Amino acid sequence: LILLKEMASSSFDEDIQALQGENYVLEDEFSTMEEQFASKTAEYAREAQKLRSVNLQLQQAMDKRDSLLAKLAPIKAQVTHAVEQMAIKKVKISTLKAQIQQLRQETLTETEQFCTHMSEVSEAVYILSTSLDEGSLPIKLVAAENKKSRLESEE
Repeated sequence: LILLKEMASSSFDEDIQALQGENYVLEDEFSTMEEQFASKTAEYAREAQKLRSVNLQLQQAMDKRDSLLAKLAPIKAQVTHAVEQMAIKKVKISTLKAQIQQLRQETLTETEQFCTHMSEVSEAVYILSTSLDEGSLPIKLVAAENKKSRLESEE
């Protein structure tokens, strides 16, 4: 019985020592895992802080953009109004240019008619002056009237 007791005790001591060895190994692995967990937790906390910082910068940029858009809205309205006014003035200028061109053409036509008339008057004055010198006024007047009628019919 004693022998059996010693054998059981010896076997039990060996089992306890084996289990204690396994326990040390498991505790060591657990300690390593805890360190890795703490390291990853710290890394994730740093990344989360970076993300919060980037998010804050993004929000500030969006606020600044909104502020600038609000400031630009009246300027955009003024530019749109100015462009509309320029378009209206451009149409008016085109209309005035067309009117000026028409007036130039009418002036040119009237000037040509005036010059033709003045030429006829000059010719009539010349005929009158030479007729008075020569004493053949009625014949020259008939010739001038014939010429005037011919010119009017050509026009």
